[in-house]
Amino acid sequence: MNNENEFILFPSRLKTIGNLFGSLCFVAVSIWQVSVGEIIGWFPLIFFGLCAIVFVISLLPNSSYLRLNPTGFTVCSIFRKHSYSWADVESFAVTRISTKQIVAFNFSEQYKGAESLRRTSTSLTGFEGALPNTFGKSANELVILLNDFKSRYKNS
Repeated sequence: MNNENEFILFPSRLKTIGNLFGSLCFVAVSIWQVSVGEIIGWFPLIFFGLCAIVFVISLLPNSSYLRLNPTGFTVCSIFRKHSYSWADVESFAVTRISTKQIVAFNFSEQYKGAESLRRTSTSLTGFEGALPNTFGKSANELVILLNDFKSRYKNS
């Protein structure tokens, strides 16, 4: 449901399917390694097997989304939801982790949640929080959309 007061974005299914396919390829190679007696094959088998499970779950309806509305935003990733009011966030920005651009943010002074996680995140990325996905948009497009909602509804 997208209108001017509420916007719901979903991750790119194509990208998720690509990640699932890549994980399954590594699982297949690992199974072959284990079958010929290479013990080292168990590590990638377990890791990429777990990755494949996460990608399958991510393909389920409403398992991951970003909902923006006048009261704030809700991030849902693998059925875990976190909601924030627009007043909880100071600003949104694009940052880079390795080669990937992500949407990060800093909380406002009034927000008191997850203080130790925020300190850790700040030391690693320079920001207190980040979105797990760009939800089918570029990081720059998503930052513009988030900042637009924040400026329109910051006093709601």
